[in-house]
Amino acid sequence: MQPAQHQGNISTRSGDYEHSGRQIKPTEEAAIRINDSKKDVQLYTKKMGEAENRRLCSAPQPPAANVLDMVNRPSSFSCRCPATSMVTEGDVFISTLETDTLSTEKTSRTKGKAISSSDSIVAQPIPVPDDPKDETPTTTNHLENKPEMVSSRLAIINNSRLQDGLDEETVNFLNRKTRQSTQKICDNGWNHWTSWCRQQQPSCDPLDYDIKNLLRFLQDNKEYSSTHLNTLRSSIASVFSIIHSQKQPIADQPLIKDFFTAKRNSEVKIPSEQQLATWDVNILVEYIKMELSPTSGLSLVQLQLKTILLLCIATMWRPRSDIGRLQYHDVILKQDGTTTSILLHARTPKEGQVKSVTLGTIEDENVCPVRTAHQFILKTATIRQTLPKDQTFFLAYLDSTTKHPTSVRPTTVANWIKSAMDKAGIDTNNYQAHSIRAASSTKAVELGHSIKDVKKHANWSLNSNTFEQYYYKPSSQSSSSTAISNSIFSCPEKRITSEVEVESTGIRLGTTTNTNVDETKTEDAIHTRPWYRFFG
Repeated sequence: MQPAQHQGNISTRSGDYEHSGRQIKPTEEAAIRINDSKKDVQLYTKKMGEAENRRLCSAPQPPAANVLDMVNRPSSFSCRCPATSMVTEGDVFISTLETDTLSTEKTSRTKGKAISSSDSIVAQPIPVPDDPKDETPTTTNHLENKPEMVSSRLAIINNSRLQDGLDEETVNFLNRKTRQSTQKICDNGWNHWTSWCRQQQPSCDPLDYDIKNLLRFLQDNKEYSSTHLNTLRSSIASVFSIIHSQKQPIADQPLIKDFFTAKRNSEVKIPSEQQLATWDVNILVEYIKMELSPTSGLSLVQLQLKTILLLCIATMWRPRSDIGRLQYHDVILKQDGTTTSILLHARTPKEGQVKSVTLGTIEDENVCPVRTAHQFILKTATIRQTLPKDQTFFLAYLDSTTKHPTSVRPTTVANWIKSAMDKAGIDTNNYQAHSIRAASSTKAVELGHSIKDVKKHANWSLNSNTFEQYYYKPSSQSSSSTAISNSIFSCPEKRITSEVEVESTGIRLGTTTNTNVDETKTEDAIHTRPWYRFFG
């Protein structure tokens, strides 16, 4: 065979695409695509060159008589025409994967689909369903293999009590010690702890009483607030106090106490404006007078909303957990010819014990909570005949034509209150429904009622400062700081005090003790206090 001389461009066509290769120059040396170095490359004892750009460099061989001619190949999708000579520099394209070069069928391609140089052609692809028998079992973390052992906080507590000899009925009864809402919070905290334990290298057992691990857990989550960290600690303690009852509570551990002390010292929390002051409850009262009066002309939905708002203001109870859970048979009207008072009982307050309050009628009928509640009871009497005994005082779907009225959820009551506050002009972005408690109680103190009487009325403990710390938010003009400032900067001649001046008519002198004191006489003496004594 004579050496083939090629002068033109080699044109290839692939379906709708046409590609052109580089111009082929005549050469006197044979260029070989190396597939198997043992068969195609002659043994050459001299030192081989270095490998660059995925090619093998070797010493030149004697000229060959023939030049390898191009073989017939299926069409290509991109510029991948085989070169007839070995290039010195450049990229090497990935070869096309073929299953049958003689019977390659034309495949359909979606127009507009991008084609990569790494795409491969598979003749007659056939989808094969997964066979579960061929799946290879894999091993996982031993803690993940037993999620029931560590994921359910309540299950761990119940199993420990059952192992201690308690029967199942008693165990279930003891679970009622904690409210459902608190149980959910503790479950979330426990899940956070178990997830952290799994992620450690090596993983640690969340049931182990290891204070150092607990300290590391708190340290890794120190970006949270002290309140949230304390919730996490309490969630873990709810389990450890049962399964490690003989050991010291984790809250009493010196390392844990030092951590929370350091956390509090590292925080600088500036209270927001809504934490220092509350809104004027008169805004909501005026809204009731303007939009929800008179009571006789209201729809059933409007009458219920008005009753909710008036009871929240009058009782100073929590809108969600107290008013929202108020049951129908716990609202007792006391009538003596006409309605004179109403008695309310909160069965499941956060204080732990049932709390009660008695409200009497007031002069303004448009904002009287007793008369409004009485009208609501009368208008819902027929609807309540088909409801269960433990129905709530307030009902959902009163205006629905497809659903029958039913007991309302506490969250729904809070949303109704917030919506009414927003319509009244109160900033609900900063003040939620619960703020109505602070607004009402603060207003009562500003109007002259003692803090002690307000705490009794709203069922706050007299032995704690919960009201003073979290709910009493007087306006700037009613605060004690304003009164102190006024006294400091008032005129000097007005800063006078009245004291009792005592004068003895006869005291023995020259003795170390005077057991006999003569009769004294008193008189009022007016003294002007120097300005600096205000700071003493």
